[in-house]
Amino acid sequence: MARSDKLKEGVGKYCSYSCSSKFSNSLRLQHLKGDKNPNWKGGVSRYKNKHGYIVIRHVGNEMSGMGGYMLEHRLVMSMFIGRKLYRNESVHHKNGIRDDNRIENLELWVKPQVSGQRVTDLVAFAKEILNTYADIKIP
Repeated sequence: MARSDKLKEGVGKYCSYSCSSKFSNSLRLQHLKGDKNPNWKGGVSRYKNKHGYIVIRHVGNEMSGMGGYMLEHRLVMSMFIGRKLYRNESVHHKNGIRDDNRIENLELWVKPQVSGQRVTDLVAFAKEILNTYADIKIP
């Protein structure tokens, strides 16, 4: 095989044909996801992200993002109150430990209205808050 043919195949980038072969085999396996990939080691559906929060794979949940992953503390609160969380709601860890997702450590917070509101708008907002949260259980 001529040197130009080796470079076309990508073999020239490696120290030997066996190293090149290992690399091309790994490329072929990359498209196989989950337990279909021979390198599968059981999978991790729960991990701690770089901010210290627990991320879980919960496919099919309307609050999960791409790939079915979501923050565990948001799922715990959602299950506790019996509905999905609204966009203006956040879940706060009372003790500040981001991976402590026991319901007694979580609080549901609502992001406030912007400052400088008319009184009539604030009254309407207060009524909306009362209608939305009057029946919520407190842990």
